[in-house]
Amino acid sequence: MEMAKTAGIQVLVMFILIGVGYFFAKKDWISRQGSSEINKLLLYAVTPCLLISTYNRPFDRDLFEVLLKTFILAVISHFLAIIVSFIFIRGKEPRNKLERFAVMFSNGGFMGIPLVSALIGSDNIILASVYVMVFNLTQWTVGVLILTGRSSVKDTLKKIILNPGVISILIGQILFIFSIKLPSPVSTAIGFIANMNTPIAMILVGTYMARTKILPYFANPRVYYISFLRLIVIPLLMIPVYLVFPANNFSTTANFVASACPIAALAAMFPANYGYEPDYGTGAVTVSTILSVITIPLVTLLFSKIMIM
Repeated sequence: MEMAKTAGIQVLVMFILIGVGYFFAKKDWISRQGSSEINKLLLYAVTPCLLISTYNRPFDRDLFEVLLKTFILAVISHFLAIIVSFIFIRGKEPRNKLERFAVMFSNGGFMGIPLVSALIGSDNIILASVYVMVFNLTQWTVGVLILTGRSSVKDTLKKIILNPGVISILIGQILFIFSIKLPSPVSTAIGFIANMNTPIAMILVGTYMARTKILPYFANPRVYYISFLRLIVIPLLMIPVYLVFPANNFSTTANFVASACPIAALAAMFPANYGYEPDYGTGAVTVSTILSVITIPLVTLLFSKIMIM
């Protein structure tokens, strides 16, 4: 019960931050260009600093083994999401492809990391970063394939290798494996920037919501359908995996929380790079994010009761 209560409070905190972004965008204090520039700050500075800071610690063999098991759980979680998206969403129309993409990817980075920190401690953010790494790899492979119907191996590898999220995790792992200690001023600066992750990400989501006609999507049954798949079906399908897979409670909790997060904000932005209308994605992100205020505490409560039994 305590875990569910903490999750609910943390989601409400994020909604307050989203409200700040919504208000500023409505007042035009953050312009469209401003949102784009904040997005770049988040992508190229804040998130990489967060990921690097989580690995900025001496090497620990036990932790390394935990990370490997957490990686396997993240792969299984994404694989299940892919299967669910193809089984329950049929059709070849552009909107069907967008829906598959939305079901596959959760907001496990921007929302999952602060939730993990609140539930099991900031030291375990490193476990959530593993989910983010698999998220990035899946986004640039299966995600691109779903949206375009094709995927150049050369271009895909280039985008994976040059992706700031993947690069920062690789840098962090080098620091961790070789126990490289960053100079104090550098480490402190990275920590300050890393602490901006949740407020900037949520404020940015609020600015996108403010510029989308949201009301029609609250009357769209399909949005509730894909939100149900993302928020309820996928995290609950992972519970039997946790019961048989030999991972510790911190790993399973971090993975479950990331899996239970709403549709990734990426679903509103990434498909637009391939000619898709961003409004539907933004509407789905908005509805699923609002529903997550109820679903995350509920599924977390169920998870905690089953895993304690």
